[in-house]
Amino acid sequence: TGAETRVRAKVLAANGGVVLQIGDTIEVLRDDGLPVRVIFDKVPPNLRVDPESSIQADHQRLHARLVRLHESFVSASLTEEEATRELAAAEAELEEHFSLEESGGFFIQVRDLLPQLEERARHLMREHQEMRALFRSLRATCRWACGESGARSGWLVEFADFHRRFDEHEHAENDLLYEALQRDVGAGD
Repeated sequence: TGAETRVRAKVLAANGGVVLQIGDTIEVLRDDGLPVRVIFDKVPPNLRVDPESSIQADHQRLHARLVRLHESFVSASLTEEEATRELAAAEAELEEHFSLEESGGFFIQVRDLLPQLEERARHLMREHQEMRALFRSLRATCRWACGESGARSGWLVEFADFHRRFDEHEHAENDLLYEALQRDVGAGD
């Protein structure tokens, strides 16, 4: 009928398929190609997500975006309007990345489960605020700097500095992630 219904279920397995306990019955989500939507209010404690692959893939994607942007700015291949639009898209992606790490993500697990790593996680979250401010400043001054050759070279130096700081930050996050995984964050076993 297409009607959406909500029922509370317990996730029993999610490896190669989803098995749910709904009341007294055990159900497997159908695999017939039709769309199925399941909404979880939280990740079950016994379900282990692979945060390493997810976070590292995110870092690689953001790094590649910044490299492409820098190359485009150095070669002056973007119009002022395109540059502004690209910077806005990059800022939105950075914001989503930082927000996911901060609210309910990996940093929360580190803080809650490994207090000895808490200060490193807090430091990285503080750096998020600094990088947000730096990127907002870059985006705000782009129109002015992209149009004037003298200001452009200084702006490019600032963009390269942001990119360097971002890479160092992401490297520190990867190190924290590796150390936390070695201590088995989220192991549920």
